[in-house]
Amino acid sequence: MQKQRGQIFLMTILTLSTVLTAGVILITIFTRDLKLSSETVTSVKSLYAADSEVERTMYYKFKDQYPDLNIQDATTTSCMNPTKTPTTLVSACPIDCEKGSECIKATGLIGKISRGLEVDF
Repeated sequence: MQKQRGQIFLMTILTLSTVLTAGVILITIFTRDLKLSSETVTSVKSLYAADSEVERTMYYKFKDQYPDLNIQDATTTSCMNPTKTPTTLVSACPIDCEKGSECIKATGLIGKISRGLEVDF
């Protein structure tokens, strides 16, 4: 009778450890997926911030009116080719445009995620 109790106890421990291991694995997978999905939303937001900054910069460029250089949005930065335009919106911005073209680069930053766009024309 005591041999059966020992076997039942051993089977119970093995079953519980298997269930516990499966639970930890599932929690790890779901936590990683939730983190990735929230980063995807943040990535899209930062891409839209960069896109709006490109649109704003193009508006100022084609209107030949440039905003005060000391005013910058905390979430976006942009710059233009200094050889083609009289002013850059962000000083010390690296520009690598093709020869003879103009370009605008913008970076959107939301949280720790940044996305950038470059427009050549």
